Amino acid sequence: MVAAPIDNRMVAEPEMDTRVLTRDQGLALLDEKARRYLGVSGPGFVQRWYAGHYDDDPDRPEVRRVAALLPLAAEHHHVA
Repeated sequence: MVAAPIDNRMVAEPEMDTRVLTRDQGLALLDEKARRYLGVSGPGFVQRWYAGHYDDDPDRPEVRRVAALLPLAAEHHHVA
């Protein structure tokens, strides 16, 4: 954790670790998190996401955790 000043207070913030992933590593990470949090494969999550399966409550923490990784299923390979 790193302490950062906010309005004359020190607030602990997690350190940001940036990794560059290959496409295969990104897809594996998406798959791992989709299975852990939602019980579906990475490709299954992507298909369900774009089909609107999660539209009823997209802000559920477990959905948001996996949805944040959707760029890994595209051409982008950076993760912060």
